[in-house]
Amino acid sequence: MARLLFILLFSFLGTNLLAQSLSLPEILKVVYMEPPLIDTLMKQRRFVLFQREEDSVSQLKYYTSLERNPEATSWVRSLSFMDAELGNYKGRMVTYRTYSKEEYAQWMSWLLENGYRTEKSYTTGTDRHTIYSNGTAKLRVMNGVAYMPGKRKARIYEVESGQ
Repeated sequence: MARLLFILLFSFLGTNLLAQSLSLPEILKVVYMEPPLIDTLMKQRRFVLFQREEDSVSQLKYYTSLERNPEATSWVRSLSFMDAELGNYKGRMVTYRTYSKEEYAQWMSWLLENGYRTEKSYTTGTDRHTIYSNGTAKLRVMNGVAYMPGKRKARIYEVESGQ
């Protein structure tokens, strides 16, 4: 009976139950979250801890997610964060990557609506990097090309921030 209820609920909610993207404000919050809270957020969004490395000065965690959608495009996303501490220096770098042009468009709208302006742009190979600032915080957005198996090209979007 419980299984039937789950199947009915899942079919009623559709693919929204599998929604896994992170909004730009959520990505920026990860910069200041404690690692156990990041783990919780990523589990809630159905990301899997794919890689974890630790040494005496740093910790790196890399999460991935595959959103399968039989009726539309499936998406691969990843989030990584690295904490480093050496002497008086302590910092974190957070990078989120997606292949969804819609997510990228949402980032651009959010930046514009929240007072971020272009501070610097540069190109490396096929990748376009732009540094945005709102006067107190900065982030880097990359719009680039990844080469898939079979020499297929895919557009990738990445946002990076840190403290």
